[in-house]
Amino acid sequence: MVNDVVIVAAARTPITKAIRGTFANVRAEDLAIAAIAGALDKVPAVDRASIDDFITGSWMHAGSQGGNMARRIAVMMGHDAVPGVTVNRACASSLQAIR
Repeated sequence: MVNDVVIVAAARTPITKAIRGTFANVRAEDLAIAAIAGALDKVPAVDRASIDDFITGSWMHAGSQGGNMARRIAVMMGHDAVPGVTVNRACASSLQAIR
């Protein structure tokens, strides 16, 4: 089994003020789903049914971001049988997630 990580597209959410900004009342999972769906939309050749793991990096594991955010994202995206893991390496969380 080959487990190479390949980045085929990228997407991000806009930047705004943290406390009173546009996304102050938007859940982290919803922002992540928008970015993931945006990246996947750029590569229609990727079969979404072939996703076999969700790995996310999160800086803060408290409040609404507590627990396993990656697993919640997988379920919210309709991948109930796909595992998920959330890593926390502060500013290096995204790099750790693809490592």
